Formats: sequence, structure tokens, C-alpha cells
Amino acid sequence: MLDKFGIGVDIVKISRFKDKPFLSNKNFYKKIFSDSDVIIDFTTSQSTLNNVLLASELKTPIVIGTTGLDEKTMDTIRNCSKNAPILQSSNMSLGINLMLNLVKLVASK
Repeated sequence: MLDKFGIGVDIVKISRFKDKPFLSNKNFYKKIFSDSDVIIDFTTSQSTLNNVLLASELKTPIVIGTTGLDEKTMDTIRNCSKNAPILQSSNMSLGINLMLNLVKLVASK
């Protein structure tokens, strides 16, 4: 039984697809992205790059928490943010972000 938040449920089961999609089909991803209010991406660098490009194309907001992104991917994220809202952080932990800001503050003095 599906709980009211869909937690722990396969995305295919709660998507609007009637038939089982083939995950290699780009139309499947376009449908997911266009039907979504926001995409949450904690995947691999290559998947993040593909997801950002698709989010930009469809103007779907995306939250990126993938780590280890190279400069090419970061440049793509910056460019794509002109077309779609993007929140990107290499670490979503409040504590880590607070510590990073404190380190910057201390280092600047």
C-alpha cells in the first residue's frame, strides 16, 4: 500500500505511465521531468549533467546534491540556470555549510 507521501515507492509505480516504460527511452525522462514540479538529483556526475540539460530544456526546477562535479559540469549548471531554477550544493548538510562559511570568514581575517 502506498503511503500518502509515496516514500519508498518506485518512481515508475507512482508516475502517470500506464505501461512499464523502458528507462533507456528519452521520452520517459521527458515525461517525468515535464510532469514534475521539481527534480531532485543525487546521482552520478554524468547523470547530473544529463539531468541538468533536460531540466533546462523543459524549464523544470532541479535540486542537485551530487558530489564530485567537474568544472565542465559546473559551467553547464551555471549556463542552464538561465533557463531553469537550479539549487546546487555539494553538501546539503546545514552543519557542513555553516562550517564552510565560518572557515571562509576566519580565513578572510
